[in-house]
Amino acid sequence: MVKNALKQMASVLISVGIILYILLQLILSVGDTVQTENAMFQKAEQKVELTAFLFRDETVLNSGTVGTNSYSAEDGEKVTKGDEVCATYSEAADANAQERIKQLKKRIEILKKSGVGNGVSVSDHKIIDTRISDHVLELVLGVSSGNYDSAIRTGDELLIQENRRYALTQTVSDYSMQINACNAEIARLEAGFTGDKITTLASDDGYYYSSVDGYENLFTADAVSTLTLDNFDTIVSSQPDANIITGSAGKIATSAYWYIACKTTREAFGLYTVGNTYKVTFPYSADTECDMLLSKVITQTDTEDIVLIFSTKTIPADLNFTRRQTVNVVKESFEGIRISASSVRVLDGVRGVYVLDGNTVVFKKITVLHDDNGAYICALPDANNKAYVSADRLSLYDLVIVSGTDIYVGKVLS
Repeated sequence: MVKNALKQMASVLISVGIILYILLQLILSVGDTVQTENAMFQKAEQKVELTAFLFRDETVLNSGTVGTNSYSAEDGEKVTKGDEVCATYSEAADANAQERIKQLKKRIEILKKSGVGNGVSVSDHKIIDTRISDHVLELVLGVSSGNYDSAIRTGDELLIQENRRYALTQTVSDYSMQINACNAEIARLEAGFTGDKITTLASDDGYYYSSVDGYENLFTADAVSTLTLDNFDTIVSSQPDANIITGSAGKIATSAYWYIACKTTREAFGLYTVGNTYKVTFPYSADTECDMLLSKVITQTDTEDIVLIFSTKTIPADLNFTRRQTVNVVKESFEGIRISASSVRVLDGVRGVYVLDGNTVVFKKITVLHDDNGAYICALPDANNKAYVSADRLSLYDLVIVSGTDIYVGKVLS
């Protein structure tokens, strides 16, 4: 009995001893336990969010009647004076039929491009498959970024390649049967029109847009040239002109030049320089980017408010020209090495980071370019050679020590 008790006691003491030994080893090894990260290349931008009002010269087209519009031109399409841009139907059913006809004509166009006789041979399976894969990726990226107009165009190209792939596998030379069926449906629909149709032609050369908001006579290029703080507030608080909207059949932007006016403060003006070009992003258009010139700053002595006028003659594809919208103006762009802010140390008055050279700790100086939400973008040691590795300055892909205990230069980590 006594012998068994002694055995049990000895087992307990041995177990406790083993646990204490493990704990001691863990405590002794804490100094060599560090958290590291690779110094990676990154670009960043310092943006300022502003409310923008769009100004440009626009001529509203009036159909002279009230009905249902069917548009012949796409938004943003460049048109010539005299081109048909819209048809207004007295019967909604006729307008719906016309929309169906547009779809059928588009299908015919796609089918005509889908024939394997258009420079595509039976041996081109791999080329077509690669194009299909590329278009699928473009389609996914377009949808995920909200760029739906671009995604639709990519979808059309994808369909053409898929039709060609089908034609190759089925040894079909063209889609004449399907094209004939579409033409027959178009003829049937056109024969069924019962109401009146008013055609609207482009009044000028320019860019066509179907949407009319009633502000076309207020937010003009002339208004920008005579803008003051007082009449800016008056214009942006105005109500739309319902008479312009009634019976409208779209509008023509008669000049490629357009402007945004953004109200801010004198303090913020320190960020900008008149005559400089800034990158402006438009969140309403899937963050479409456009380089715009800061052409004018409107000030007044009795207020801290100012209005910035940006201008450009570039019209990005699929840009949403909503009259009032949020924009982001990029003040500065940075590119360099990204590290966690928590990894930065000060050694002998010099700002830098601890880096592992093999298993030896070294200290490398940094130059911080930008604070990016808990991380720093630091200058490359050689701006002309990203791959350059410096002995004393932070370099791309350095193994940076983010945290650890008892870290010092020359320490060898086991």
